[in-house]
Amino acid sequence: MDLLKKFWENPLIKKLIIGTGIFLLIIIFLMIFVSCSSKGKIYSYNEIEKILIQKTKTAYGKDGNLPSLNQKIDISIEELVNKGLVKTINEYTQDETTSCSAKVTIYNNNGYYLYEPNINCGEKYKTKTLQDTLIKDSLVETGNGLYKVDDEYIFKGDNVNNYIKLNDVLYRIISINSDGSVRLMENKKNSASGNIIIQGGVGSGKTMLASNLIKVLQIETDKLTGNVGKIDAEQLNKKDVALVLSKVSGGCLIIEGAGRLSERTQETMRQLMSQENCDVLVLMEDQKKRIDKMLSHNSAFAAMFTEKITIPIFTIDELVNFGKVYALEEGYVVDEMAILAMYNRINLIQRVDHPTSLIEVRDIVESAIDKAEKGGIKAMFSRFGSKRYDEDGNLILREQDFEL
Repeated sequence: MDLLKKFWENPLIKKLIIGTGIFLLIIIFLMIFVSCSSKGKIYSYNEIEKILIQKTKTAYGKDGNLPSLNQKIDISIEELVNKGLVKTINEYTQDETTSCSAKVTIYNNNGYYLYEPNINCGEKYKTKTLQDTLIKDSLVETGNGLYKVDDEYIFKGDNVNNYIKLNDVLYRIISINSDGSVRLMENKKNSASGNIIIQGGVGSGKTMLASNLIKVLQIETDKLTGNVGKIDAEQLNKKDVALVLSKVSGGCLIIEGAGRLSERTQETMRQLMSQENCDVLVLMEDQKKRIDKMLSHNSAFAAMFTEKITIPIFTIDELVNFGKVYALEEGYVVDEMAILAMYNRINLIQRVDHPTSLIEVRDIVESAIDKAEKGGIKAMFSRFGSKRYDEDGNLILREQDFEL
């Protein structure tokens, strides 16, 4: 024991032992540091998702492999790994015990590309999809929010919080489609989306519907405060399109016979409507075949018309009801015998190859109104002893007013 004490009290031996100890501690620390460094950073799943988006954009954002309009493609992580763009999920997490799959879906949403990562590590982690989050957080039965309509989910209301920022771009969510895809509209002040197509047969009341639709939108949305213009497609082909749109800024433009728009006019409109602060709602009307043929020449222009209304072929009962409503809007009512006379007039012009249109029914009613107003000796005697007005002050249209 005394020998050990004398050994430790030796200054040279003591310094040597302490120095050796410090050296060993340094060696141990360096070994731990090197060991940790060799494994690299441990990434969270959210960080991995950001990496997948970034690398997919780099690899696919500038080549010809992007999806076509309103389509999508899936890029698997295996494909990205094989290209040397990313590591495997296990390498990022440094967890060899968990089995994971991953992919990035690229959506072409009306010409705007969205990148959605999807990592599935079973119970440990699963990417929350936009669809799942929306349905969980926004689904309502009353008021503003997301409504379930058949197999789809649609945002409704006057003050709907349906904004989302993806890849640093702000969008408004319109709906979740039956196939699970999400319909988005970029939130910027231009006319690149939300425009309307109204299609139907000759004389089906397309322009009339467009005009009434604009009135409803003006009342319900408190927007569209600018002028409302109406122009034939062939006339627009000859005009300065920029000047025409400027005259209805903040309002609406109805294009009649839109199937006759030239390819040059379509492209000019597409460029102008894509510009910032082009705030015009465009409604195009024509027969379905003509609209489809015209839009087939410019898919980017077609993508701007996200809403479509098809006017059906009406039954004779529906046509007569329209005639009654139209007469009432003009301040007239149709009595029972006059209704039968209206059926007869519609039957006379109804053909298999040419269904009676709303315009033709309107003309029949206007002709009856003209007769009732002008009267004449025959009309005076036929109305003698009969009530001329109903209790609401509407002039009554009678059978003789509809006779040829």
